[in-house]
Amino acid sequence: MKALSSLLVLAVCLGMSVGLSACAPASSRRVSLTLWLDTNDREMRFFKRLAHQIEDEYPRLRLKLRFVSFNDLKPRFQGQVGETREPDILYMMNDWVGELVEQNLLRPLTEAPEGVMSQAIQGMTYQNKLYGAPFVLQTLGLIYNRELVTTPPENTAELVALNQKKHPKDQYTLLYDQRNFYYHAPWFHACGGHVFDARGRLDITPEPLVQSLSWARSLQNEGIVPNGSSYSVMVNLFSAGQSALMASGPWSLGMLEDNQLNYGVAPLPKNQCEGTPRPFIGVKGFGLNRMSEHPAEAEQVIAYMTRRAVQEQVLSQLDNLPVRSDVYTQQLKPAQKAFYEQLRHGVPMPNHPLMKYVWQEMNWLLGQVFDGQPIRPRLEEALDRLQRQARDHEAA
Repeated sequence: MKALSSLLVLAVCLGMSVGLSACAPASSRRVSLTLWLDTNDREMRFFKRLAHQIEDEYPRLRLKLRFVSFNDLKPRFQGQVGETREPDILYMMNDWVGELVEQNLLRPLTEAPEGVMSQAIQGMTYQNKLYGAPFVLQTLGLIYNRELVTTPPENTAELVALNQKKHPKDQYTLLYDQRNFYYHAPWFHACGGHVFDARGRLDITPEPLVQSLSWARSLQNEGIVPNGSSYSVMVNLFSAGQSALMASGPWSLGMLEDNQLNYGVAPLPKNQCEGTPRPFIGVKGFGLNRMSEHPAEAEQVIAYMTRRAVQEQVLSQLDNLPVRSDVYTQQLKPAQKAFYEQLRHGVPMPNHPLMKYVWQEMNWLLGQVFDGQPIRPRLEEALDRLQRQARDHEAA
């Protein structure tokens, strides 16, 4: 009987314990959040430290970081979110926003972060709602090897002159991701081109494309830019001192510093058009999964990312540019200052749902042009497919 009595007491105690746990206030329960990021080694270390900072400030939160390659991040999120409800938070480019919103995958934020540049906020705003907290800004500049170039070229004539001085077997003059429209866009904009009109309708006119593509192909024909120049080729050859110039963004600087390269950053050289080369200004930030089971806690984490103290860490420890204007009162490194100046001339990268088709068709067009295909017929094909996509989108 004593054994039975003891078992009854134990059962009652266990029942009370479970009941008390179930009745515990929500504010005291442990919450686990998943955050998916694309990143490099430097950013990986940064975000791991940042996760520990957040957990120290919010002891009931646990952050699980998952690092995914950039090319896989968006499609994996789109394919998996309906099955697993993960991640709670997505580190995303602003040109994904419209597409993900129309797929009903993002939840608008309840509050806009304070102190963030308006251009960064705009990049994450779609149909008058904010769908992400901006974290960093990205743009392009001309990075040059100081051992090979004394004065970076400002125009095509100076590019040609620099090319004539080089040692053909030892180095390249200019490298960039040749078949990627993001890298071609500055010279397209210099010729008066734009992707959408003021009402958000697709509005790519042929002539700016023809002019900028003709110029870009002339650089290849003259041996200034080698055919097949890609991002990986560019960064590796430039880091090894085998190229005088490369057109890239601050995300490339870590590798140059690891290789102890003596480099500088300057504005992109002008092409034959009258305008100034204007790169896209991209915004990377943190979006909230509409299916997250912990939206309030996820917003706490997202809001933390735009604090001034965190943005100061971005300035001192990462390569991309912070989104808070008050951070730039500090002393900037020469490269940071040069890229910051580029922001004044940039074009906000659209977050329209059609952007995925813009990248697809413009990249195809660039590939055709650099493979020697005639510009106008291939351009007409690409624009025709884009217009069909635009009509389908408007009819949906």
